[in-house]
Amino acid sequence: MHFFIIIIAKLSAKINPFNKPDDKKKTFYEISDNLLRFYYTYVYKNKSALQMLGASTFYDTYIAPSITTFISHRFEDICRSYFSLSVQNGNLKGVYNIGTLYYDDSINKTNGEFDVALQKKDCYDIYEVKYLSVPLDMKSMEQEEKQISVINGLKIGTIGFISVSGFETIPSKYTCISGNELYEI
Repeated sequence: MHFFIIIIAKLSAKINPFNKPDDKKKTFYEISDNLLRFYYTYVYKNKSALQMLGASTFYDTYIAPSITTFISHRFEDICRSYFSLSVQNGNLKGVYNIGTLYYDDSINKTNGEFDVALQKKDCYDIYEVKYLSVPLDMKSMEQEEKQISVINGLKIGTIGFISVSGFETIPSKYTCISGNELYEI
């Protein structure tokens, strides 16, 4: 029995924003193994459809409509791992924590969660992760910056973007990391 508890602990992860570790409304559990996550997301509940339709039709019907969303969440994990490795390798200093960051701005009546946040001594570095098939454009980056800048009570150090397909242009006011750069560590 002890063996199975260890296996389950390795295959699942408790996920919560690092600034709300005890908030049960913001905490959830997920399968941390990507193969199992894929299996339980698409195959497990649709096994009979897979047998009846065949692999190609099953993919087109059940997987293709949402696979980009499925992969984009895994890409966010890769981005957080990139920063973790950067800290461990000594390439990034002054980071206290890495994860997601929840904000609740009662003045502007907005709330949400940032994909990747680096907690530093006096501020947060915020990175928006984009899993797009085209390079990220300047207009989208400026819109994200505008949304971030109106949040009350949150001191922002760096605003950055991570785009799997790169960028149309790389403005000096943002930190921009392309998908290829994530694998250079």
